[in-house]
Amino acid sequence: MNFFNELSLKNKIFISSLGFILILSILIALFTRSLLITGLTGELKKRGVGIAQGIADSSRGYILTKNLAELTVLAYDARLGNRKDMVEYLIISDDQGNILAHTFTTGFPLNIEAIVKNQEYKKENITSIDVDRHSVFHVVVPVKEGIYTIGSVQVGLDKQHIENLISDLRLVFLSFLSMVSIIFFFLSHRLALHITRPVTALIRYADQITKGEFNIISKNDLDRQIFATGAKDDEITKLTDSFVKMTSQLIQASKMTNLEKMSAGIAHEINQPLNAIKMGSEYLCMMKERKQKIKEADFKMVLEEISTQVSRAAEIVGRLKRFSRKSDFSKEVIHINDCIRSVNKIIGRQIFLQNIDLILDLDESVPFVLAHNNRVEQVLFNLFTNARDAVNERIEKSKDIEKGRITISTFSDNNNVCVTVSDNGSGIEPDQMDSVFESFYTTKEMGEGMGLGLPIIKGIVKNYNGTITVESIPGSGTCFKIMFPSHSKENG
Repeated sequence: MNFFNELSLKNKIFISSLGFILILSILIALFTRSLLITGLTGELKKRGVGIAQGIADSSRGYILTKNLAELTVLAYDARLGNRKDMVEYLIISDDQGNILAHTFTTGFPLNIEAIVKNQEYKKENITSIDVDRHSVFHVVVPVKEGIYTIGSVQVGLDKQHIENLISDLRLVFLSFLSMVSIIFFFLSHRLALHITRPVTALIRYADQITKGEFNIISKNDLDRQIFATGAKDDEITKLTDSFVKMTSQLIQASKMTNLEKMSAGIAHEINQPLNAIKMGSEYLCMMKERKQKIKEADFKMVLEEISTQVSRAAEIVGRLKRFSRKSDFSKEVIHINDCIRSVNKIIGRQIFLQNIDLILDLDESVPFVLAHNNRVEQVLFNLFTNARDAVNERIEKSKDIEKGRITISTFSDNNNVCVTVSDNGSGIEPDQMDSVFESFYTTKEMGEGMGLGLPIIKGIVKNYNGTITVESIPGSGTCFKIMFPSHSKENG
């Protein structure tokens, strides 16, 4: 039982199905054998009665005349020929039980005379007896002349004949059972695969999520897997599809949560160009109401400022739209500094307003990397906001610094492009370092975070063949380092 419990679900289903089929096959074989024995036994008895009846009809005159020679000929004619495998012996007796003719060639068996005399020969009957180490059906048919019984014909039918017939059929039957077993073997294997392949995928996806690998499968890959199993609408496939969609929603939810936290700052960012536009348009309306003439230079300056502020607002909204949209798993050649600047434009101003200096130390000579702009921006966005939260926590709780600092650096290291995000925040305790990349693990208070930010970051970085590491000094700050393999545009 322990061995069975240690098997995989696929093997459990396979072995259980195969075991059930084998047991069912054995039961069918036993049942069929029982039916064959019953049917063959009945048929053998009927044939024995028929043989005895035929001899009884032919021997009536010879019994009356005591013509032993003719009776012996009749007995041997019935015993030999195509009946020799079935008829073990044949005996013709008179009404006193005296044997008149028989087919024994080596003398009477020890108990045969007593058996013959003790038979109720006035009526037809069949008994099972042992004669000379042979198990036989002893068939008795009376020989009648009018209303009188003048003797009997007693035939011994060898039971081994039935076993011989069954043996002849056994090969055919075993071949049939083998063919059925092979068919069910194949069907049980396919059934096990059909059931366990989506389940195995679910287990694999769940393991990946717990390790922070959220980029588990693309829609095309999922469709190919569903097509391979031949299942498109069953419950397990729907569950797998829902699970994959759920992971995508988790990633998107994490992204939108960060945007929600920044909503006040983003509104402030958009308000600035809107206020400028409002002031310019109100100035033009006021001058028109007063019927005052606007200088050409002033009029041009106001229109240019309105156009500039409209462009600025459109740029802010465009950045937010690009960042918030669902991104796929494709790869493209990007420059890491462009991603950093894009994220800085979204939240840099807000971080500055929270009394935190955001320092960009970017090496413009770093090579390109093969990734996706939107996903890399999501990584950086999460790291920026985590650093901001850590700095604010130190300012509010420890109160040992007056101004926060977040430094973003890029540089080359052999054939890798490196990004570091360091801060002078509260840091991470040593006993928490091994858990920061685990899904749903968070050091923040209830409602402040789902514990998906860093696991998602790790999954995205790993998807682009990168690595992420962290170093921290509790109470002094933390530094996250990301490394991507460099990529040449000429090779892309």
